[in-house]
Amino acid sequence: MQIDLSDGARLPLTGAKPFLTLRDGRPENFFRGFVKHSSVVFGEVPVFSNSNDDYIIMAAADGHKDAGIFPMHVETGGTHKVSLMMVRKDAEIEFGGLTLPQLSTGDPELFTFLGGNTAGGASRFGEMLAAQPEAMTCLFNIAAATRRIPISLDQPDRSLQSFLKEIDLKLVDKLGATTFSGVRRDRIYAWADPGLLNVIEAHADGQGQALFTTADASLHGVAGEDKISFKEIRFDVANLQYTFFKDRTKQVNGQNLMLMDIDMDLFKDQGAHFFLEVIPNHAGKLFQGDKATTDPRKIYALRWMAGQNARNTEDFTPPYTLEKG
Repeated sequence: MQIDLSDGARLPLTGAKPFLTLRDGRPENFFRGFVKHSSVVFGEVPVFSNSNDDYIIMAAADGHKDAGIFPMHVETGGTHKVSLMMVRKDAEIEFGGLTLPQLSTGDPELFTFLGGNTAGGASRFGEMLAAQPEAMTCLFNIAAATRRIPISLDQPDRSLQSFLKEIDLKLVDKLGATTFSGVRRDRIYAWADPGLLNVIEAHADGQGQALFTTADASLHGVAGEDKISFKEIRFDVANLQYTFFKDRTKQVNGQNLMLMDIDMDLFKDQGAHFFLEVIPNHAGKLFQGDKATTDPRKIYALRWMAGQNARNTEDFTPPYTLEKG
């Protein structure tokens, strides 16, 4: 087993003394102690050919947030690679001088979605990076995850992100009596090509190799709306959830668009999501407002680890990092 430790910039961990724990499913510790390097190889780990092969792997270091993965299933033969992200507790969001024009070549679909071809788009983008960095990290998380969903479309380089057509970085629409910002700390409200709904439905609930499942839409939007929600099921953590508001549409340059609420949940398990995320978020908002909602920095670390530890390693590279200020 090879354990690779990275920092919030997605680089090998340095300047820390990590403490690793590897525990099998019995559970018994296979290893517990300090390591000197960011990459550690264990020549052999026990294989039992049963549920005891589900390992717990945890890492801790002074000044860093703990990281871990469970289960990491091992089998006889080959090397099992495990990637953990250990973010400094004093890390700050770092955009590295990012500007909207830079996305025109690196991520043209995101560039267009964020209004790169509109007057004032670059200015609004810069203002939001400065004024609402957490909200923009949420947007970047969603865009990066959406871009990597393995659905084949009509063009080789096209991704699901291309269905997201318009977002107002200040205000997108009104649902009932509540005004929603287009970009928030835990979700975005965007206008999308309705064809995205057809694509998601074709990959949900047992359709071929299902990537999504129908989810509860009651906590999204307002009561009585015609809406449907789908939750990604590819990972144990940090999955996307797409909620479509079927009766909230508009036309832009002759194209029909549908309003969407897109967020990412910490937990795949519905019980854990409700009791450990939904209830604390709603209760916390009474005292802290949006600061009590799901932290996009947690989503960033969890989604990166989930992608790296997938059987087919999947890069998750939003255009920001978490580094010491």
